Amino acid sequence: MALLCIRTTPIDSQIPSPAELLYNRKIRSTLPTQIHNNNPHKDEISARLQTRQSTQKDYYDKATRLQPPLIPGQRVYVQNQTGHKRWAPAKVERVRDEPRSYEVTTQQGKTLRRNRRQLKEASEKRVQFNIDPEITHYDTHDKPSALQGNKTETHHNTRYTYKQITQAQQTRSAQLLSMDLFSDLPAPSTDDDVDENKPGDKKEVEDVWNSKRKTDDLDEDKSSVKKPKFKWKSLQGFVAERQGERDEMQDAHVIINDFTSEFPNLPSSVERLAYFAVFDGHSGARASQYAAKHLHENIKKKFPNVKKENWEKEIKRCFIDSFKETDEEFLKQASAQKPAWKDGSTAVCVLAVNDTLYIANVGDSRAMIVRYSPEQKQHQIIPLSKEHNPTQYEERMRIQKAGGSVRDGRLMGILEVSRSLGDGRFKHCGVICQPDVKKCQLTDNDQYILLSCDGLWTDFEPSAARDFIQKILEEEDTKMNENKLAPSEKYELACSKVASEAVRRGSSDNVTVVLVRISDT
Repeated sequence: MALLCIRTTPIDSQIPSPAELLYNRKIRSTLPTQIHNNNPHKDEISARLQTRQSTQKDYYDKATRLQPPLIPGQRVYVQNQTGHKRWAPAKVERVRDEPRSYEVTTQQGKTLRRNRRQLKEASEKRVQFNIDPEITHYDTHDKPSALQGNKTETHHNTRYTYKQITQAQQTRSAQLLSMDLFSDLPAPSTDDDVDENKPGDKKEVEDVWNSKRKTDDLDEDKSSVKKPKFKWKSLQGFVAERQGERDEMQDAHVIINDFTSEFPNLPSSVERLAYFAVFDGHSGARASQYAAKHLHENIKKKFPNVKKENWEKEIKRCFIDSFKETDEEFLKQASAQKPAWKDGSTAVCVLAVNDTLYIANVGDSRAMIVRYSPEQKQHQIIPLSKEHNPTQYEERMRIQKAGGSVRDGRLMGILEVSRSLGDGRFKHCGVICQPDVKKCQLTDNDQYILLSCDGLWTDFEPSAARDFIQKILEEEDTKMNENKLAPSEKYELACSKVASEAVRRGSSDNVTVVLVRISDT
């Protein structure tokens, strides 16, 4: 082939080939050739490397933002470099010559050199506290003093003032940022922290306490008197599925409005359970279908049947162990096949325990709750899940530590998510199945919960999806009595229309939407 190429193919369009010179005519059997530079100049190599680095930087810097500089004497929190990497109070001593480098002194008198990324400001409005890798929970139902609006806490002989944020924060784009109740809450207060004789403090405590939804005390050991049952919020799920342009439907879902009857042993304080989930499969539908069939069964087996002091920790452990067991059992099946299955799936699930939602997710499927704000007179979005993709700093560091790489925003240039169920061929590259677990308390102003795979969010921003659904619900409310739909029919219609609208707007992926209506009846 090489000899034929040399004989018949001209090197340049202006220079005839040896065969053309010999026969003095054009040869039909010409082969296309490309002149390869086996000894490229160092400038060409440098330019290629620079282009590649610039492309990678664009992907890695999508979610980054500049942090404000610190000044000497400023109170901060410094991240430990060993162990659980907890945040400890410190003070900035001086700014070093290196970019974003500071010298700080801890309360033990140690002088450390830290990058700006390893330092957090100790703001008076909000202070980040110790984060336990297992679980950190702040019980808002113990007593009014724990819900104090402003207080001063003594921490390692240093006093800091902070203001607890009890609602979601609103950004400039009018979207709301939810609070991770397992890792982002201040430490519980004590009775000594509130001066009942001060009218200002007492009023603030009562205002915050009265604004919370009244719930019963779930501690069984405090009283042997049987408490009256509360009328919990009614949860009713609806689903809409669209295959889109894909060859097969790889999504799966689960809706169990009444999950209580399937639990043989429950604490007496748990009177209502409901379960909703969406699974977005890739490389096949087997992983998503397996997760839809077995994940809630594993949750049922591992659900804590005794109400303990560390109840929240037990709930989180239940989710983590259930995801792990589901993942391991599916991988056993997948590896036993010839050839082995390559299927994987994202997951987002909501478990309602009385009027408390526990949300667990892996991958890029999302969940959010829409809550009406009487003060702002609009419906606000509270995200309930966290996306996991390789471009996020923590996810990328874990992938690279495991020996994997991130190219073009994908793990190994293939997988778009960094956490999933299944995907056995990427487990050695840093893909894990450990979910993020969050908690949300239902209120009287909550309207509905929305769960969906990324097929919806490709062409719908969360605010656009909220407005689209809200418009359908309000249009049905304004119709005449003879044409008005029942409340459940309205939500079913809205769920179906938002899925169809995503396909109409150009989503080529499978689209699965689960809409959960929240009502008093």
